[in-house]
Amino acid sequence: MSYARVVTSSSGQRVEMPDDMRLAADRVDVRRRGDAVILTPVQPARERIDVEAVRRILQQIPDDAFDAIEDARRQDRGRAP
Repeated sequence: MSYARVVTSSSGQRVEMPDDMRLAADRVDVRRRGDAVILTPVQPARERIDVEAVRRILQQIPDDAFDAIEDARRQDRGRAP
């Protein structure tokens, strides 16, 4: 069992986690279950996708860029397994 030190200051409390209990997160979700306090790492929010940037990139792909792939698929469908 590991123990952690609780430090109280004017702005609240903090827990100094032992090395083997450190979290790979900058934020945690804090919940209480009876006398237990449960810390769950919060995953960072995904960045919003810039739809306009994606549209501009897709517009740069030539119209016939995927023709060779489609031709190969058609040929494969014509072959017996």
